[in-house]
Amino acid sequence: MISLGLIEVHGYVGAVAVADVGLKAAMVHLHGIMRTRGGLETVMFVGEVAEVTAAVDAGRTIASQLHCLLSSDVIARLDQQLMFFRSKAKKEQVKTIAPKNEKTSSTQQSTLDQNKVDKQKQFKVPTKQYKTDALTLRHKLERMRLTELKKRAKKMKIKLPNKTIAKATKRQLIAAMMREFTRRDVN
Repeated sequence: MISLGLIEVHGYVGAVAVADVGLKAAMVHLHGIMRTRGGLETVMFVGEVAEVTAAVDAGRTIASQLHCLLSSDVIARLDQQLMFFRSKAKKEQVKTIAPKNEKTSSTQQSTLDQNKVDKQKQFKVPTKQYKTDALTLRHKLERMRLTELKKRAKKMKIKLPNKTIAKATKRQLIAAMMREFTRRDVN
């Protein structure tokens, strides 16, 4: 059964220490270290229930020694709606099971080549990829800090003077960058 272990700590150093100890204590996968807000970091482990529990216990111990523990929890038997946590653990399992040096026959190779050609033909059909690209870009820009946005805006050479970029808010910079993205995409 796949489970998810969460440990919330103060500061990135504590999060790295928790991740290190958790990975050494049990056979789990580090799903990530996520900055939640104002100096709080969440360390996420994915794996079997017993392994994740052991990793969270070890991480909780080191976090309490560093005086940075906020909370911890293990969610056993993840629901189907949380498949994005499961996918990472299942990909790792598939990689270890697949044989490495297995030769394929020429008929199998030709059918594989034919499937690749068919897939390439399918991808040449024009799609409305622009909207998803714009949404993905906007989401990435919204997650950036204001200083990073200002640096990127200067590198992109958007049609704003440097003084305006320096005084701009996050919302103004994102709007200007999105206008530039759509202008470049149309041309």
